[in-house]
Amino acid sequence: MLVGYFPISRESAYLPQILKSFGINVAIAEFPTQPRQFEAMEFIWEGIDRTQVLLGTYLPVRDGSPLEAIRELSGPYSATGHLLALSTWDASEPEAATQRLLKDLPAVQVKTHDSVFHSNLSAYAKALETYAMGHSLPIMRSTEAVGWQNKAEQALTWELEPLLAWADALEPQEDDYHIRQPQLIVQRLWKTFLENQEQTFLEKAGEELEALGWRALLDISKRVNTSLLPEIGPLILVVYNPTDQPITEAVQVGDQSFTAIDVPPFGIKAQTISSEQYHETMAYEELLTDNLLAVLTDIHDGPLPLSASIVTASSADFRISAIKLPEDSDRDGMIVRGYNPNREDKMVTLVPWRAFKTVEVVTMDEAPTGGNLAVEVDGEVQFRATPHTILTLWFHD
Repeated sequence: MLVGYFPISRESAYLPQILKSFGINVAIAEFPTQPRQFEAMEFIWEGIDRTQVLLGTYLPVRDGSPLEAIRELSGPYSATGHLLALSTWDASEPEAATQRLLKDLPAVQVKTHDSVFHSNLSAYAKALETYAMGHSLPIMRSTEAVGWQNKAEQALTWELEPLLAWADALEPQEDDYHIRQPQLIVQRLWKTFLENQEQTFLEKAGEELEALGWRALLDISKRVNTSLLPEIGPLILVVYNPTDQPITEAVQVGDQSFTAIDVPPFGIKAQTISSEQYHETMAYEELLTDNLLAVLTDIHDGPLPLSASIVTASSADFRISAIKLPEDSDRDGMIVRGYNPNREDKMVTLVPWRAFKTVEVVTMDEAPTGGNLAVEVDGEVQFRATPHTILTLWFHD
């Protein structure tokens, strides 16, 4: 039996549809002690597109917490009569310590008058599925995508993946810095992220993530036609906006401060550092920003305008949730994913930074559906976005 297991709580409005697309009908996540949306431990979890899966919860056994205390905490909230307590098994501990919990089970059974036994996720999921066939469960609705609480997830999703997709679609140059076809590296970073808490991930992979993004942005900046700037200076500042809203923000370059104005969503903008502000060591000094990413470049020609977005949506009625490379490194182009959060259909126009020959409609796991969108001369595509449905498009040549 396939089970979706979330050792770290990540309530995303997209997950029910993702789980269903892999044939997974039951998910298990840690029981939230505070705050509680429902006085329950088992739910029907409804995602942003109204896809539903069963959701069971478990209680972690931490720091020698007695099982009877866990039973007292969670028992009143269980409709099925099944409680799942997960204990961490540390291979570095003596064997006697790992066996102690199993030996305590008979005593706990006597105290609680329950059937207490060693089990697994699949058995619990099967019991939940059987119960749900004849009983109703509360519906937990995730009607909005969760706001960015996790800096590591934000950096992967909006600072790294779009920049890599953009840089990889540019014509190669001999002096390129970024790694082409970096899918395996990105997949490894996502795996590390999912296996660790935010701070641990940043300690393990933060420097690598920043370096990959910086190299991609530097190569993108070398394709910006900075010769079009009205004022020519010794250095050019190029910034990238990893959000879905225009940003105006100060960028600190050494002891000098520059204001980047109206940097487009998921886009770049170039501006001159004048001779008056320039000094010889500036190119080697740290660039500090709050939200933007920034690099320095020089005057040159290039195919990119002074300000551009990797892709723009005609309306906020269609929310872009991912811009990335295809998972298969043999595929070129980029994947754009988004959804319509409204209750009615919306006509949407997407305009990529350049025209791609083909725009395919694919599944969440990027398998072809057989559907293609008509591509206009400038590369834009139009489509009808139905309510609460996640749409995945593959732009490629």
